[in-house]
Amino acid sequence: MPNYAHATIIGHLGQDPDLRETHSGTKVVTCSVATSNKRQGEEITTWWRVSLFGKRAEVVAQYLRKGDPALFSGEPVLRPWTDKEGNERISLELLANDFSFVGTKDQQQQQDYRAPAQTYKPQPSPAPFDDAVPF
Repeated sequence: MPNYAHATIIGHLGQDPDLRETHSGTKVVTCSVATSNKRQGEEITTWWRVSLFGKRAEVVAQYLRKGDPALFSGEPVLRPWTDKEGNERISLELLANDFSFVGTKDQQQQQDYRAPAQTYKPQPSPAPFDDAVPF
């Protein structure tokens, strides 16, 4: 049986997406995404490095900016790397194969100030069929 890991995250971009091109001409975008949860009254933030390829990469680079919320799904990966001081570090990455717009900060703020919903007023039922109709 094959092994497979899949993760879906919803978070806010920590930086503007960085669009680049591979040697073969494939577009790739990377960005950092923060996810937060409250545990025992304390907010815990996890930073993910997210990468997307192809047309989806171009769309992310065009429409998303620092602070925007988005949903990403794909394969989670722990990637070791060495910082400038020579220390071994580990990066939590998501090789995303899909994403969704969740909305922008402006849209979220507007939702907080929406007008109250109108109450539903049922319409009277239509009159029953008249027996005088010849069919």
